[in-house]
Amino acid sequence: MSVLAIDPLLIGFLILGIMHTLEPCADKAIVTVYATGFSTGKAKRAITLVLIFGVGMAVSYMMLGVVSAFIGEALIKQVFNPVQILASIVTIMFGVYLLSVHKEEEKCPGEHHHRSFGGVIPAGSPVSAFALGALCGAEPCPLELAAYVWAASAADVLTGLTRMLVFSIGSFIGLLPLALVAGGLSGMFKKAVGERATSKIAGLTLVVIGAAMLMWLLIG
Repeated sequence: MSVLAIDPLLIGFLILGIMHTLEPCADKAIVTVYATGFSTGKAKRAITLVLIFGVGMAVSYMMLGVVSAFIGEALIKQVFNPVQILASIVTIMFGVYLLSVHKEEEKCPGEHHHRSFGGVIPAGSPVSAFALGALCGAEPCPLELAAYVWAASAADVLTGLTRMLVFSIGSFIGLLPLALVAGGLSGMFKKAVGERATSKIAGLTLVVIGAAMLMWLLIG
């Protein structure tokens, strides 16, 4: 018997994963701006960063699918608020990095990875993109939250993991057009205003997005 026959909701989770990338959540804006700012105007690099971000989100989804199956629907929302605050702060940090990188050296933030947060994680590297994706995946939009609730309703770890795996596949498929958009923006901005100005624009945008998220969480 196939997996789809065992759990017919898997088809719905695949569709939900694709649909969620069309929802105007902050994480889509974050990854697009992040990839544009750290790609040094290279479309291929921007696309790669978005896709690595997607892998990070997928890992986060599956881990939280398991956690959701354990803790149940009632506790899910309580767990996410600190993660949302952390995601906002990290977004601001990336923005500040992009705003400050050219003040100290004549090097581009995407190609020279020796500068990092605390000397540990290179700010424009695949590792950083993966970590940002995992963090944004743990900071749910409404459709992601719905997926976690449905995973929790299974009351079974393997089922919750499988459902979020299929949701992750759908999300990854949905990120492909976003990766192409980021690649196009990267090249367009580099030609129009240059790498330095692109870094400044991306940095300022990330700071604004992160600050808006943080204010919404603290005030709301």
